[in-house]
Amino acid sequence: MKHTIIIYSLALFLLISSAGWAGAQDKGVALPDPGLLPDSPFYFLKRIFEEAGTLFVFSREARLDRFIALSERRLAEVRALFDKEKTERALTALDRYGRARTRVENQFRRVEERGDDTKDLAKKVEESIAKHVVVLEEVLKRAPEAATEGLRRAIESSTKVITKMREPSVRLLSTPRAGRTNRKLNVTWRVSSPLRKTINHTAVHFGYTSRPGELGLNIAPPNAGYPGLTPTHAKKRSEIPATFSDKIVPDKVGTLYLRAHAIIDGGHYWGDETSIEIKGGFLFSPPETPRPKPKPTPPPISIPGPVLPVPPPVLLKTFIIEADDAGFYPNGNLTVNKGDTVKITFKVRSTGVYFGGLDFRGAPYFTSPKVLPGGETTVEFTADQSFTYSSYWPASSILKSSGTITVE
Repeated sequence: MKHTIIIYSLALFLLISSAGWAGAQDKGVALPDPGLLPDSPFYFLKRIFEEAGTLFVFSREARLDRFIALSERRLAEVRALFDKEKTERALTALDRYGRARTRVENQFRRVEERGDDTKDLAKKVEESIAKHVVVLEEVLKRAPEAATEGLRRAIESSTKVITKMREPSVRLLSTPRAGRTNRKLNVTWRVSSPLRKTINHTAVHFGYTSRPGELGLNIAPPNAGYPGLTPTHAKKRSEIPATFSDKIVPDKVGTLYLRAHAIIDGGHYWGDETSIEIKGGFLFSPPETPRPKPKPTPPPISIPGPVLPVPPPVLLKTFIIEADDAGFYPNGNLTVNKGDTVKITFKVRSTGVYFGGLDFRGAPYFTSPKVLPGGETTVEFTADQSFTYSSYWPASSILKSSGTITVE
């Protein structure tokens, strides 16, 4: 009985100590009373009660408020430990504050994913973290030299969060971990903006070559190195903030790299790169269908007749031509003999091409499908007269370059 009373008394003491009321501050920006500090042997119990309390907060908005309050309590612990000149413990507490601030940012993104208007919530997060920056700058002025680098990093990280809250952003929400060739893969991405806007392009761009790191606002899709894109919203007016989805059909085995992208107010906004492992089209080898045994074919009956002249052999001439918005390479002018079978492979370069790609038209001999940057297509025809062929932007049929086929 005595032990039970002691445990209940201790629990009551911890709850009161960590309640987070606005305590009187001797200087600077007001923060919640930190309660028990990390130098207390009972600090771990305080954290247990905090996490237990979080389990009973269910709505996304309420959890965001909860994480904001906990981040301010972690910051109050940092300031109190520096005031007590316990630098080493203060730096450890600074790391805890960083993790708490990240929880705030991540929870805001979860609320945002639902598609609700988050303008007021974004302002609340901004104001809280702006207050954190002021507190950290106050602490930096009186902190020992050993702590200055860590405090400066914390100030820089918090400032970046505020900047992100005020700018549009693009990020992938869901992609499959793996896929198979010629099977549809569903991808979902979010284009966020503090203000409602209308945009004319957003897509997931993809390819089999990794392009790590951040891509700046001046990096357009033709220069990003991802030749493929999801088509549904690439040339469509859309309202943001919004969540988008589309499908990718990979055409070969390998690691497929992809990024979400949107053009907002003339700037190119890119999400982080992610990847999907693409395997062959079948998980197991398909069962073989038994084939009927062929019936024996009777020998042909030989009937004498007139000897017909043997036609001359048909010559196949093959060419590979690279293309971009500026022309054909190494040369777009070809010469063949009359009656030759001509096979041309057009390869669209990865750079110097509008992200919508090109198509190739040489009426009446061929019209190719759309070829995205980095892709290729092959046309085949029998040459009987000279003609001109051209490349076009598929969506608008704007002429880009022309070449000739001369038949001798």
